[in-house]
Order: sequence, then structure tokens, then C-alpha cells
Amino acid sequence: MLVKTIAKKYATALYEIAKGQGQIEENKATLLGITSSLGKRAYEAFSNPGITKKDKEAGIQRVFAGKLSKELINFFSLLIEKKRFVYLPEIAKEFTDLYDKNHGLKAAEIQSAFSLSEDQKKKITDALEKKYKSRFRVNFSVEAALLGGMVICVDTEMYDGSLQNRLVEIGNLLK
Repeated sequence: MLVKTIAKKYATALYEIAKGQGQIEENKATLLGITSSLGKRAYEAFSNPGITKKDKEAGIQRVFAGKLSKELINFFSLLIEKKRFVYLPEIAKEFTDLYDKNHGLKAAEIQSAFSLSEDQKKKITDALEKKYKSRFRVNFSVEAALLGGMVICVDTEMYDGSLQNRLVEIGNLLK
């Protein structure tokens, strides 16, 4: 819970700065890109007490100078200074949640047993938008353990239409 609170504070601060600069979409895309490309070793390096804060900040400047806005580079430097860089993935998630909330988007996580075609994804997204009367940002993933069907999560609601769940229900009825 503490991590979520910390991440939310930093994400809110960055969101407000980006809003003032008119760079919300760019910052969101950059945060998501960086967090998905940084590996575990990079986060370990930024939290390693054996590497000086000065060296970590110099690394940020060297890697991102000219590629990112000054505000984002300063934000990363602040995270290093406050020993919060390890929370960057959670900060990016909170930033995305703020973006969604302020742009009328809902988030949905959909796991299916098999890869879905683009047409199937569009139909599912359209059905969600119709049911909830809202636009959606949908994250599709494949989870072979489901055996068949899919699991849809929207906010605190979960619809489990997987074959795995059906088999568990049948097993419970037979007991």
C-alpha cells in the first residue's frame, strides 16, 4: 500500500507538470516505453548503494539527453535523489490511471486461452463500451492455463468464462 501511495504522489506531480506543458500523451508514452524496456538489472543498478547518486544522475543525462524533455530528465533525477527510481513501473501505472480518469477511459484486462484476432478484439471492446457507456483501454493477454474461453476484469468486476473455471465449478458440484 505504501508503494501505491508513493507512486500516486509522484505520478500526480508529473501529470500536473505534463498538463501545464501540454505533454501528457508524450510523457505517458515515454514512461510506458521506458518502464517496459528497463530490465530488473537496471532497477537494481539504480537502487544500488555502491553506485553514487552523482553517477546515477550522470547515467540518466548521458542516456536520455536530447531524447527526453528536460522535465522528464529532472523527474528521473528526482527519483534517483529520493531513492524512488525502483518505483518507476508503479508510477507509470498510476500516471496511466490518471490519464484514463481524466480522459473518460476505463481500463479492462482480458485474458484468453488463445490469441484473438483484431476483429475479435474490436468486437469485445465495442461490447464493453456499449455495456459501460464509456471508452476503453483494453489490455489483451494469452493465458493457456485457462484451457478455453476468457476472463474479463473491469474495475472491481470480474467475469470468468474460462473452461478452467467451469471445470472447477463442476468438480465442486460433484463433491
